[in-house]
Amino acid sequence: MIIEIINCMSSIGLFPFDFFFVVFSLLSLLLGLLTLILTIWVIYDTLVVQEEMDIIEKLIWIIASFIIPVIIPIIYYIIVKRNDKYLFDERGSRILSSETRYDKLEKLHELKEKDIITEEEFEREKEKLIP
Repeated sequence: MIIEIINCMSSIGLFPFDFFFVVFSLLSLLLGLLTLILTIWVIYDTLVVQEEMDIIEKLIWIIASFIIPVIIPIIYYIIVKRNDKYLFDERGSRILSSETRYDKLEKLHELKEKDIITEEEFEREKEKLIP
């Protein structure tokens, strides 16, 4: 059966090596498209969706996604999108901040209960954390 296919391909001018190169070219094209789509997604998500992310961290994610195009978007998804963590906290000092927006909301509530911040300040900061 395989010999018949090879003979048929040979009769029309296609050799097995040509078939290999066509498949290899199509796979390369698909990998290139995947790379482009993932890089554009990281750029869009860091610039538009992640408003509270520090500008330096946004720049790091974008540059890294150009340097290591498929692996960095996967890491970005796991760290930022799935676990809701950032590389730097508000002061830009700590790597992989594990404080979530709910932790921040709890701290705000404690500040309001201790009368350190007013009700208006609490509501304004709460709106920033929970849109």
